[in-house]
Amino acid sequence: HADYSLAVLLDTATAYGSAPPERVMLDAGADAARLDGALDAGGGPRQYVLALQAAQLLSVVVHSSGAPIQIAVEDQAGQRWVSESTDGLASELTVQIPRAGNYIVTLSAPLAAGQTNYQATLLLQ
Repeated sequence: HADYSLAVLLDTATAYGSAPPERVMLDAGADAARLDGALDAGGGPRQYVLALQAAQLLSVVVHSSGAPIQIAVEDQAGQRWVSESTDGLASELTVQIPRAGNYIVTLSAPLAAGQTNYQATLLLQ
């Protein structure tokens, strides 16, 4: 019979894959935000968080320079929507928001991809 000790240490860089999600704030009266960025070669995804209202329609459109980018949207309860397929270097996902709250938009590229630059547009209707 042996005694064991276990310690679990989490930091935000590990917990979120690479860095904590970046908060997206739309300007007053605006219905879209443009996000330019890059996914590092073999690195983790980029995440953005935004506050949404029930019944809003969120469309995420991404154009990339090097590899197809998968889009995922997740709510606080863990419900997740993922883009089905990509059309070359363009990806799109539209989600009808079921309840008010914070939603995380995750952009990821295949592990084998090199650095991939992207332009993402978040459109609210």
